[in-house]
Amino acid sequence: MQAFYTIKGKLIVFILITVASLGLLITLSLNALYGSLYQAKEDAVRDITESHYTVVEHYWKLAQEGRMTQQAAQQAALESLKSVRYGDDDYFWVNDMRPRMIMHPTNPALDGQDLSSMTDPDGVRLFVEFVDMVRKDGKGHVSYRWPKPGFSNPVAKTSYVMGFEPWGWIIGTGVYIDDIQKVFWTQVRNLSTAIVLLVIALMIPMFFIMRSIITSSSSIARVARDLASGEGDLTRRIPLMGKDELTEASGYVNQFLDRIHDIVIGVRESSQGVASASEQLSSSSSQMSVGMNSQAQSIAQIASATLQMSQTVNETTRNIASIQENSIEALGQARKGGQIVQQSTREMEAIAGEAEQATQAAHALEEKAARVEEVIQVINDIADQTNLLALNAAIEAARAGEAGRGFAVVADEVRKLAERSTESTQEIINIVQSIQSGVEQVTKAMANVNGRAQSGNQLARQTDLAFEEILAGIEGLQVLIEQNVAAMEEMSTTSDQISADIQTISAAAEESAQASEEVGHASTDLAHLASDVQNRLGVFNTSDMLPQERGQRLLESA
Repeated sequence: MQAFYTIKGKLIVFILITVASLGLLITLSLNALYGSLYQAKEDAVRDITESHYTVVEHYWKLAQEGRMTQQAAQQAALESLKSVRYGDDDYFWVNDMRPRMIMHPTNPALDGQDLSSMTDPDGVRLFVEFVDMVRKDGKGHVSYRWPKPGFSNPVAKTSYVMGFEPWGWIIGTGVYIDDIQKVFWTQVRNLSTAIVLLVIALMIPMFFIMRSIITSSSSIARVARDLASGEGDLTRRIPLMGKDELTEASGYVNQFLDRIHDIVIGVRESSQGVASASEQLSSSSSQMSVGMNSQAQSIAQIASATLQMSQTVNETTRNIASIQENSIEALGQARKGGQIVQQSTREMEAIAGEAEQATQAAHALEEKAARVEEVIQVINDIADQTNLLALNAAIEAARAGEAGRGFAVVADEVRKLAERSTESTQEIINIVQSIQSGVEQVTKAMANVNGRAQSGNQLARQTDLAFEEILAGIEGLQVLIEQNVAAMEEMSTTSDQISADIQTISAAAEESAQASEEVGHASTDLAHLASDVQNRLGVFNTSDMLPQERGQRLLESA
C-alpha cells in the first residue's frame, strides 16, 4: 500500500482509472448503438406496414362503393400484397383471427391451414401472439425466430402486424435482425482496435512524462534527505532536466545550496583567521606577563629589563595592530554574509508567496470547472425536456393517423437530436470531471511545494540569526582588541619614562601584568569560540569543485 502514496503510484492509479472509464464509456456506447440499430429496424418495418395497409383500405372502399364485389376486392388486395418485395426479399402475409393463414407468398402450403399450434424453436406460438397483439392494441411488434426463404434454419426476426377489422384480417410483415449483430460486432472490433491504438499512443508520451516527474522529484527528495540526515554535503546538486515546475524548483534549490556553500566557506575562513589571531594574542600576552614578573623580581637589572620590555611592547603593539586589521576584515566578511543570508530569506519568502498564488489560481480553476459542469447540467435538462416534447408530439401524430405522419417524422428527428445532445453533454461532463481531478492533484502538488518553500524560509531565518550571533561576537572581539591597543600605547609611554621615575615604571609594570592576564583570558575564550564555530561548520562538505567536476557530480546524482 505504501507504493500508492508515491507520485509514481498515484500516476499509475490515474492511468488505470482513465482506461477503465474509457472502457465503461465504450461499453455504454455499444449498448446504445445496438439499441438504436434494433429500433431502426422496428421503425422501418412499422412504416412499410402502415404504408401498405392503405392498399387494403383502398380495395375495401371500392367494395363499399359498389365498384367491386367484396370477394373480388379481397382477392385484388391479396394479389397486391403478395407481389410486394422489399429489403432482403422480405414480404407480406395475411392471416385471420382464428388464426388461419389466408395468404403466404413464399410458402403457399400454409394457405388455409390452422396456425394456432405453430411455434418457433423457442416455443413461441407466433400466430397466436399476432392475434393477441391485434386484439389488445390493434397493431404492434412481435419478436420470434423464422427461417429465411430458401433456408431451413430459423433466425431472429421482428414483425409488425396490423388488424383490418372490416374483413377480420391481420396484415403482417417482418425483417430479419441477424444483420444487426453483424453490424454491431463490426463496430465492436473497430472500436476495440481504435481503443488499443489510442491507449498505446497515450502510454508512450505518458511514460516519458512520468519518468521526467519521478526523476525530478526523486532527485529533490534525495538531496533533501541527505541534508536532513546530517551528512551536510553542500557539493551535491540536483540535475536539471526539462522546463517544468519541478525543474524550476530544482534550480532554485541548487541556487540556495550554492549560496549556503559560499557562506559556509566564508565563515570557516573567518573563524580560522580569528583562531590564528587569538593564538598570537595569547602568546604575546604570555610573553608580556613573563617580562613583568622579571621586572618585579630584580630591580637591579631594571635597565636591561626596561630595554627588553620596550622591545616586547613594540612587538606586541605590532601584533595587536595586525590582529585589529584581521578582526576588521572578519567583521566585514561577517556583515556581508549576514546580508547574503537576509537576501536568501527574502527570496525564499517570495518563492513561498508565488507558490501560494499558484495554489489560489488552481482553486479558482477548480471553481470555474464546477460552474461549467452546472451549466452543462442545465443544457442536459433542456435536452431531456425536448426529448419529452418530441415523444408527446409523436404520440399526437400517431393519433392523427395519415395526416400526422409527416409531423411524426419531424418529431422523431427532434427526439434523436435531443438524445444526441444528452450524450454530448454527458461526454463534456466526464471531461470536466477529469479536469477537476487533474486540478485537485495540481492543488495538492502546489501545497507540497508551498510547504517546502516555507521550510526553506525557516532555515534561512535560522541561518540569519546564527550570523547575527557571530557578528555580535566579532564586534565584541573588536572592542577587546581596541582596548588592548590602548593599553599597549600606554605601556609604550610608560617605558619611555622609566629612567626618570622608577616608581612610575613599577606601577606601570603591575598594570601591564594585570592587563596581559586579562588579554590572555580573552584570547583563550576567543580561541575556544573560533574552535567551536569550526567544529559546527565541519559537518558541511564544501570541497572546492571545478565546473567539470560539478557536472560529473550532477550526473552521479541523476
